[in-house]
Amino acid sequence: MKKFFLLGLFVIFESIFGAANKVAKVIVLKGEVQEMSSGKNRTLKKGDWVIEGSTLHSSARSFVKLLFIDKSQMNLGANSEMVIKEFPKNKAGIINLIRGKVRAKVTKDYMQIDKSNSKLFIKTKTAAMGVRGTDFQVFYNPSNKVTSLLTFEGAVAMTKISEQFSGRKVNQQSLERQLNAPKAVMVRQGQYSGSTPGKSRVSEPVKISPTQLESLRGSNENSAGGSEEKSSTKNTKKGRSMVPPGIDPKKLSQVSNSSVDAALGSTVGKESFKKVKMKTQDYIAKARQDGPPPEGFEDKRTGAHAPTSGGFIDSRTGLYIPPPEGSSFDANNGVYIPSPEVGSLDSETGAYIAPEGLAPSVKEGKLVFVSKRSTGRGPASVGSEATFTPKSLSQDTSSKSKGVDRVDHREIFRERRHEIEGNNKDRNAILQTGRARVKFRISR
Repeated sequence: MKKFFLLGLFVIFESIFGAANKVAKVIVLKGEVQEMSSGKNRTLKKGDWVIEGSTLHSSARSFVKLLFIDKSQMNLGANSEMVIKEFPKNKAGIINLIRGKVRAKVTKDYMQIDKSNSKLFIKTKTAAMGVRGTDFQVFYNPSNKVTSLLTFEGAVAMTKISEQFSGRKVNQQSLERQLNAPKAVMVRQGQYSGSTPGKSRVSEPVKISPTQLESLRGSNENSAGGSEEKSSTKNTKKGRSMVPPGIDPKKLSQVSNSSVDAALGSTVGKESFKKVKMKTQDYIAKARQDGPPPEGFEDKRTGAHAPTSGGFIDSRTGLYIPPPEGSSFDANNGVYIPSPEVGSLDSETGAYIAPEGLAPSVKEGKLVFVSKRSTGRGPASVGSEATFTPKSLSQDTSSKSKGVDRVDHREIFRERRHEIEGNNKDRNAILQTGRARVKFRISR
């Protein structure tokens, strides 16, 4: 009788204290995802509970979707790793993203937490983020120490942290202080911000390509917005310019541009042109009020900086690929439109596709030429980069700001074209030699 009594107490205590550590339940799973806790590993399956303090690691073409005790949802993408450092019921949780990508939808008022504080903290080695009820994704690449944040809905505070701070034992209070510091930024719907090496603070939030934003927003959430899974939404919306084709709305908005005024006034009519011009100026002014100038900037005194708006996020490296100089301006969305010379997007997933012969470099932090031996366009291509590295597309430089050097991208592609033409000449010479040998054999 005594044994049964002790066994019952053990079961009760085990259920109470064991349940206290269960913070998230696996609701969707694909492929192989491992949970590591207290020196023990197990392969997760749908319906399993994940405990506080555990590390989750996903393999290639795998993901897991978790439902936390506060009703928030979080997807861990393929080839990713995160630690559920803390997830108490009456305080904000802390997630350490070791590598890869997470996408999360955080509830606003389910738990009794001060509304002025963050509901969830996500930390990498180079950045900290505080979430207050939103839909967002975070990517961290340990190879280049780049942290990228994209907000789909709501707002996320972001700040750069040192590796010394990251290595210390952090808690909710220390993270909140960092996110309330002057160098922190608030990343709102449709905006990107990133922490990159060589910069003293994260970039000021800018809008990304509207086409990529909508594709990523509507992509299969089970893949954490990744490029390996097909999107359930194939049709993407594109911004439509009010300005007639062939006219740069950015130039159109300049009051002093009398030659454009005269040309369009005689073509579409003075009154129609005046209305278009006024609306375009309003769009430019609104874009500047909502954040940094669309063309980006860099303040060398304070370290504040912003890339050109309208660029692409490369989910494989975490790099932001800005529109090159000379890109058209979309007055409707207040962003520049990237030209094909910097790449394109997968129509279904929204994943960035580098142009042929170029690849985002983890080592350089920009687009570089790749040799013919290279077969990929992601980080694996870095080892096959060409021996020369021309001036390329830096991810955090302004296209038109004073005091900032901007690369002439036409020169880059001129060099690339000459290289291709030279290769074609060599190929033609080989073909001509082969034909001559064939003719010689036939004549004999």
